[in-house]
Formats: sequence, C-alpha cells, structure tokens
Amino acid sequence: MIPVEPTNPARKTIYGLEHFKSRREWVPDSARQHCIVCTKKFFLGGGKHHCRRCGDVVCSSCAPFVAAHLPIVGRTKVRVCHSCRVRDEAMPVAMFLSDRSSSEDEEAEDELMKKCELMLLSPSRAVMERIEMVSYLWVVQ
Repeated sequence: MIPVEPTNPARKTIYGLEHFKSRREWVPDSARQHCIVCTKKFFLGGGKHHCRRCGDVVCSSCAPFVAAHLPIVGRTKVRVCHSCRVRDEAMPVAMFLSDRSSSEDEEAEDELMKKCELMLLSPSRAVMERIEMVSYLWVVQ
C-alpha cells in the first residue's frame, strides 16, 4: 500500500486483496442500525455498505470508493471507511513515533489529529473518539 497525505489529492492509496476482510468476516447488516463512523441511522434496507478493510457496516458518505488492484479484475474501486483510511494513512507516522521522546510523541500526535480532522471535514464526537483510539493503538504497538 502506498501511504498518502490527506491534503494531497494527487496521490492515492491503492489497496490490494491482502488488505481486505472476506465476506465471511463482515459484520452482518442486521447487527448495525447506525453507521459506525458518523452514527447516522439507517432506514429500510438502504444506505448500508461494508467497508472492505474492516468489514463493518457504514453509510455511503463514510465509505467512499477508493482505488484497489485485485487479481483477475485488475484496477477497480471498492469502499473503505474513513476510520480505516485514517488508520492506514497514519501507519507510517505511528511507526516513526516509537523512537521519539514523549514530548515529540505529543507533537506528532497533534499533527496526526490535524490531518484526521482535515480528512473527515466535520467529525462527530464518535468519530474523534474512534480516531484517538486508533491513533493510540498504533503508537503503542
């Protein structure tokens, strides 16, 4: 996967089959009444999509199409939720943080959060809590 800066639309993340959950691993539609990213309520059978990365149920606004290169199909587009995109794009930053002091960690985390906010435009509280959790998990590892 090629990391991308959220503020640079000329560069794109390209996912491969190894990055996706199989349909057997997806969260069932019936298990979610709200989008796990923005918490928007789903209505009668419409608007539910699965993030191909985490397998959870999200709305179309929170899981835009992204580039993927798949066997047989070649280059195509699949849905990946904002939470997974933020985590994937922050991964190189998190690996870099492991050799820093705690004050440098805080500065880098602040920078990461600014990038997350730009990418998500108007984040809800649930989204921000999820981003903080994901950011923390990547830093700890």
